[in-house]
Amino acid sequence: MQIKENEALLKRLIKDYFSDSGRFVWLRKGDILIKEGAVNSRLYFIHSGRLTGFVENEEHGRETVFSAAEKNFLGVYSFFSGTYTSLVSIQAETDCELAYIDRHTKPAPDTICIEKDFMPFAVKDLVKRQHRLLELSREKQDAQKKLLENQNLASLGQIAAGIAHELNNAIAVLGHNSEWLSSRLTELTADKQNIGFLQSGLQKGRSLSSREVRLKKKELLSACPDLAPESAALLAQMDFSSAAAAELQETSLNDIQEKFTYWEIGTALYDMQAASRQSAHVVKSVKSLGNLQKSRQTGIDLNDTIRNALTLLHHKTRNIDIQLDLNTLPALNANIGEWIQVWTNLIKNACEAMLDASIENPKLVVNSQSAANQIQITVADNGPGIPNEIFSTVFQPNVTTKVRGLSFGLGLGLTIVKRIVTEYEGRIDVRSSENGTTFTVYIPIGGRNV
Repeated sequence: MQIKENEALLKRLIKDYFSDSGRFVWLRKGDILIKEGAVNSRLYFIHSGRLTGFVENEEHGRETVFSAAEKNFLGVYSFFSGTYTSLVSIQAETDCELAYIDRHTKPAPDTICIEKDFMPFAVKDLVKRQHRLLELSREKQDAQKKLLENQNLASLGQIAAGIAHELNNAIAVLGHNSEWLSSRLTELTADKQNIGFLQSGLQKGRSLSSREVRLKKKELLSACPDLAPESAALLAQMDFSSAAAAELQETSLNDIQEKFTYWEIGTALYDMQAASRQSAHVVKSVKSLGNLQKSRQTGIDLNDTIRNALTLLHHKTRNIDIQLDLNTLPALNANIGEWIQVWTNLIKNACEAMLDASIENPKLVVNSQSAANQIQITVADNGPGIPNEIFSTVFQPNVTTKVRGLSFGLGLGLTIVKRIVTEYEGRIDVRSSENGTTFTVYIPIGGRNV
């Protein structure tokens, strides 16, 4: 019964208000009837066609609010509220024919006011739009939920790739040295005379860079003229002083090689222990990516973390001229593993970039200094540089300059680096050209760090 009454009322309204050919509007598909925020003092009736109401904003772009077809009204809110301002833009989805009344239209005969005639349809229209807004809200929530799920899956994939990337160096050290030790220990376990050399290597590891070893060899040959060059090369790697080397001038090369083997066993064990600690830290770090309560120790020297990183990357840097210029730094309240992670990523990326580009004389310079209430550490290479098209995005996940296979080396690694530096209230800058790339890390002295 109610439906029939509404249909009869609608027919009367069309006849009384929307039959004047002088108040007809025709639209082509795509035409804009009303713009959002514009003045609208008209109430439209759709004789034919379909129109869409939408809003636009910078964050979400264009969003559809409602869609209306024939026998529906447009402009209900702006007309009956008396604001005469449209809250949405209205565009024709198809060719349309509309009729309208405006605020100057007089009530039909036997009607006290226009509002009374249109009230049932106005309420119906507002209820319909409210339902549409609820549907849009649910659609947005579902879309956001799916997006969050996809982001979580992507994050898990990135974390998994990051674990493989971070552990690759440590696992390589463990694998290589364990195989070597298994063969050498069998031969040398009965010899007790040179155990001190093994202990020296185990306590300090390889403390000298390749460049420092070459300089030490020249120093030993100059101070000990009777020392064979082969013997000097081995003693230089063990960081012998000139006085200590002088006592071994009469020692045969075979005996020095035996001492060196014991020392090398010690350094291999040292590397394996450092690699194991770093592996454990990386797993713990990934698990606690969102946890700010990380364990930090007092009195940490960042120079030591740089040396530890170079120890982990010994096999990666063996053909690189490593130049260390490490000056005295103030102690920090820091997590050792996090900073080993930072330098491992920066140094490994630099070395791989130079080797992949077949640089003739690859060189890596690591400098540390403190001034103006901050520590400044630079890692500079003479590689091919970062391509201009990705330079501005190198700290974003999955950005890589590598061309051989899938790699996260210059992607998730640098993302983790930036996160760690930021958590220490520091910053990281990068400069790059065809002559090389320099990463500079600035860490404030004070605040949460000391």
